[in-house]
Amino acid sequence: EGAGYTTEQTDVWVVLEVSGPDTLAALERLCPLDLDPERFPVGAAGRTVMEHMGAMIVRLEPDRFWLLSARSSAGSFLHAVETSYRYVID
Repeated sequence: EGAGYTTEQTDVWVVLEVSGPDTLAALERLCPLDLDPERFPVGAAGRTVMEHMGAMIVRLEPDRFWLLSARSSAGSFLHAVETSYRYVID
């Protein structure tokens, strides 16, 4: 007979909440999705790649998002987001 396997994934994601007036500009540097509010309105969610890492993005408000990425690469993901903000703000 066939064999089956299961994998525990209940604690696999890390979530960053980003918000503020520079958020859209910072995310446009990282995310290939079109985040124009008419195409990606409040409540929209999408799967994408940010800095070569798989991610999901959820728009909570016009300038507030959740960014989800694998917990195993959380440090690299945070660094990529922080760096993008630095380039936009400076």
